[in-house]
Amino acid sequence: MKIDIGKAAKKIGIPMRSWAGRCYEIACLFVEKGVVQGTPVYGHWLGKVDPKAQKFGERSGLPFQHHGWVLMKNGTVVDPTRWVFENAKPYVFIGKPPTDDRETCTCGHRDEDHEGGFFCPCSRCDCQDFALNVLWPYDEGGNRWKSAMRSPPPPFNPDKVVEKFNPPPEVFAHCRMLLKQVTKVMQESHWSTEQLFWIANLPYEDHGGLVHEVYQALAEADLEAAVPIDNRRRAKREYGDQHGRRKRG
Repeated sequence: MKIDIGKAAKKIGIPMRSWAGRCYEIACLFVEKGVVQGTPVYGHWLGKVDPKAQKFGERSGLPFQHHGWVLMKNGTVVDPTRWVFENAKPYVFIGKPPTDDRETCTCGHRDEDHEGGFFCPCSRCDCQDFALNVLWPYDEGGNRWKSAMRSPPPPFNPDKVVEKFNPPPEVFAHCRMLLKQVTKVMQESHWSTEQLFWIANLPYEDHGGLVHEVYQALAEADLEAAVPIDNRRRAKREYGDQHGRRKRG
């Protein structure tokens, strides 16, 4: 799959020279105008930034950049503006996270795309040399940063009880386990605001297959705004209403 970036620019009606700093907008237009089928997502770019890159060069060396791209149903990333970070000739990056142990370059392509090894230009983009990529650079919702910066769970605050948080039994047990406050007898009203805000802002993966139900229970307690919107959208996309609402014990 390849996308001619010149034709894409004409289709969305915005010249490439003005794409820098408009990553999510361009990703949305790629979907809206039918350049590609998928979902615009927002998160962090964890890859390198060329010091000479337009608008972003001064941020070279920072741990991440806010970024938007298109995610297809099969997990493929379509990134119209990745070249801005790389200070490369404009192109549309298309790729998937590695599923094996084969080495990939920081440009996102395999070693065979670099004519079979190191010190060779990439045949799929303007990368001039193979540099080992140790981390898939796309992090929807910035959850790797959330994981790295996770704070300890807050204690229960009896002055800020959230009476409306009434999750199904498995969500109840899951949240208590996260808070490390599991007891044999615990009323469902014993949740405080700080605790639920902490649960809402945990990395997406911490909730496993219950993530959609955790967010739904928070929404029913009028705490939907506490959940990062990118994670809410991801949970809805990945799980929707397939779980429904399970009966409470």
